[in-house]
Amino acid sequence: FFFQAEDGIRDDLVTGVQTCALPIWGAIPDNGATPTCFNISVSGVGTINSTYGVATVCLDITHTWDSDLEIAIHAPDGTIIMLSAQNGGSGDNFTGTCFSSTALTSIGSGTAPFTGSYIPDEPLGAVNNGQNANGVWSLCIQDILGGYTGTLNSWSITFNNTPATPPPPQPPCIEIGRAHVWTPVTRSSRMPS
Repeated sequence: FFFQAEDGIRDDLVTGVQTCALPIWGAIPDNGATPTCFNISVSGVGTINSTYGVATVCLDITHTWDSDLEIAIHAPDGTIIMLSAQNGGSGDNFTGTCFSSTALTSIGSGTAPFTGSYIPDEPLGAVNNGQNANGVWSLCIQDILGGYTGTLNSWSITFNNTPATPPPPQPPCIEIGRAHVWTPVTRSSRMPS
């Protein structure tokens, strides 16, 4: 098994743990209109689920005023997990920050520079949904306010046999009573049954 990052670095399978990492990578535009994504191409992993899958996502960011940042992981199947959304207040940096479902502190309860392991804002295990992990994984970062710039220094994703647990399925929606749709043009109309 190996992972080929866009920069050509290769990591080999060692004792069932597969980690793909990127070295120093790039700028996070100030007050960006859209997220800036940093890609890793993964191969040799196959299907990920509750028995083998993503266990951690780790990163290192230099940025003044952390709450400007929204950080998400994008899986090859299109699943997006918000790791951190505007956390850290006026604190600086994410230094050796890992997102794991087994951490004891949520990222929202942590303080900059967020060194150590944190529970992400959304369940990391949602990527372990039976998808094929081979393909492009993206760490996408958006600086939503002006005034401060930053840099993604590195990031990694680790697959192993103790993955983040997928969240329980959501119960189906059930209709209670009759639903009505209100529009500015008509007073109401009953939805078809």
